[in-house]
Amino acid sequence: MPDWELVVIGDLKTPKDYKLKRGIYVTPEEQEKYDKKLSDAIGWNCIQRRNFGLLWANEMNADIVAVVDDDERVREALAFQLNTAGFQVVSYSFADEFLASKDASDFECVVADIFLPRMSGLELLAQLSETGKFVPIVFITGRGDLSIGVHAMRAGAVDVLEKPVDDEALLTAIKRGVQRSRARRMEHAQRFDLERRFRSLPARQREVFTLITAGLLNKQVGAELGISERTVKVHRERLRRKMGADSPAELARMAGILQIHPVRVLSARPK
Repeated sequence: MPDWELVVIGDLKTPKDYKLKRGIYVTPEEQEKYDKKLSDAIGWNCIQRRNFGLLWANEMNADIVAVVDDDERVREALAFQLNTAGFQVVSYSFADEFLASKDASDFECVVADIFLPRMSGLELLAQLSETGKFVPIVFITGRGDLSIGVHAMRAGAVDVLEKPVDDEALLTAIKRGVQRSRARRMEHAQRFDLERRFRSLPARQREVFTLITAGLLNKQVGAELGISERTVKVHRERLRRKMGADSPAELARMAGILQIHPVRVLSARPK
């Protein structure tokens, strides 16, 4: 059995002596202590009470997966299966319900029926792309439509699996989705950090950075900026340390990530 924790969110009707053999039970009192304002805003007769489970899972660093399917039996079966495999699961009946959630971009992966009513799985995928919310999607379907599956894969889906879904295939696909999500978030964090460091450079050092990463020699940079070669070397060393680069190649890689290019057409080129 893989290592996993089940988080159960209690409400006012949950028996006082309720206990789990394995997992975490969050009592109504603990929920109010954790965030009284959120508890009051949600109320006790709302499905959004599950948000407390999401908060607990975040603190436990659990991988959070959304299940979107209009068939209640399918949702419950998938939620049980994925909980058992170690994932924290939040279920939705429709794609627009998922998109309306403030947590839509917090999930590591989404498992969704491709032929959902109101808004299809493909429309959900397109909407996420348009809004810049990167959440990998694994589609499941009860229809063996090859052309739809191919279209979904080309649109960026992790996989398309036919119902009844093979357990191992589903878990493998979700793990790929989680890996994509982590890699994308890591890239975003690295880019954010690089942008912060680049903005911290004085204007002159940003100019030197732009020119040296374009391939110009120190002498050419000096001629372009009207400063001495020695001054260029001083700026170059200082900006290298501030950017945390070990070599010119590393600076060039950073420039590529930041999409920094020379503004002017340079006349001086190395021969």
